[in-house]
Amino acid sequence: MACILTACVSTSFLGYPQVAAGYKRSLAQSSAAIDASLAELDEQFEDADRLLYLMESGRLAQLNSEFERSQQSFSRAIADFEQQDLQAKVSIGRSVRDGVSLITNDTAIPYSGAGYERLAIHHYQALNYWAQNDLEGAAVEFRKLALEQRILAEAHEKEIAEAHSEAAKESVDLSSIDNEFNGLDTLAGPLKSSFQNAYSFYTSASFWEAQGDLNAALVDYKKALEINPSSKMLKQDIRRVNGSDKRSANNSPKAGQGTLVVLFEEGFVQSKEAFNLSVPTANDGWLQISMPFYSASGVPPSVSLSLYQSQKLLGKTESLASYNALAAKDLKEQLPSLLLRQTLRAYTKYELQKQTGKQLGDLGQLAVNIVNLVTERADLRSWSTLPMTGQAQRFNLTPGRQTVTMKAHGVKLDTVLDIKAGKTQYLRVVYVGGKLIPQSFLL
Repeated sequence: MACILTACVSTSFLGYPQVAAGYKRSLAQSSAAIDASLAELDEQFEDADRLLYLMESGRLAQLNSEFERSQQSFSRAIADFEQQDLQAKVSIGRSVRDGVSLITNDTAIPYSGAGYERLAIHHYQALNYWAQNDLEGAAVEFRKLALEQRILAEAHEKEIAEAHSEAAKESVDLSSIDNEFNGLDTLAGPLKSSFQNAYSFYTSASFWEAQGDLNAALVDYKKALEINPSSKMLKQDIRRVNGSDKRSANNSPKAGQGTLVVLFEEGFVQSKEAFNLSVPTANDGWLQISMPFYSASGVPPSVSLSLYQSQKLLGKTESLASYNALAAKDLKEQLPSLLLRQTLRAYTKYELQKQTGKQLGDLGQLAVNIVNLVTERADLRSWSTLPMTGQAQRFNLTPGRQTVTMKAHGVKLDTVLDIKAGKTQYLRVVYVGGKLIPQSFLL
């Protein structure tokens, strides 16, 4: 009973997607509505899921142009991730929480974040420093982004091996259950891992190029092209940084022109859904477990941002990363550990039900059955205000104050940019809730 009460205190019976829907709505409304959501999130920073709330807060504050506030939230989130790295893999507190989860659900375990979310924090933290004209701070975050990507990829391979080893010890056949989730491969597409975010690589590469660090730019452009091998834009970028003489082939600015780099973030990443799965027991019976899943149905089609000048089409942004695909790939990568926990939980609940029936009779067994039904819930937590896609495009324009018209999803917005010869201007545009949010970054 103590374990059950602990789980009820640490989790909400509202699924997290329903809770996060309010944060998303505030972005579609007004600055005051965003501030109200931020105040609500501030109250959750001592919660067991503080990491999740810090990430949501950082994203909301940034889209409200509160860059210093966003920086503080992301700094605390980064510190939490680093604390996870320093802690022993098994502590007394974690063991107790995992024990509670064995008779409740995974939401009894504090949210520890996904790899693609960890990388996104450094991407957005770089933008916070950049917006405050701290280019050195932005450079540090872009370097951390590249380092984290390598470290996480190596650690993940080890985690998968450990999960399979533990499953073998517990006589859990992961392969038979894993087949139920083949649809995630379709959603993830050609991604080799959830750490491959070409949008982040492109953003850092263009930053290095504008700073004059062509070697670093070339490395990141090539990483982005490796993920999107058919991209003409990325091939132009690589030829330009390599010093090609063919201006039409490398999209270099002409003498006296300035450069505009457009970064477009579209919509919201897909939310997890619950999926019921039957697990075989040792005595040829079956137990029901609830698993998180991403459905291919109901996902809106992606749309590019079109840019016009004097009613003439300059061009459209190119999609570089699907956060839906990154999230689906991450879930697929986590399946060995997740399936092991869920299967052990099903066995634990089954044994609890059986032993209670022996000791307390039919009423006791009925009570345990009710508790099992109430507490069997999939963990649907994830950073919900991330975009659905990350897109980009590069234009060369005449110097001076230029009015550029942006269009996406039937929404049109004009913005005035001050283009300087030989300089790079960045225009970040975020589409959320039926409106376009523009932000400018200078180099």
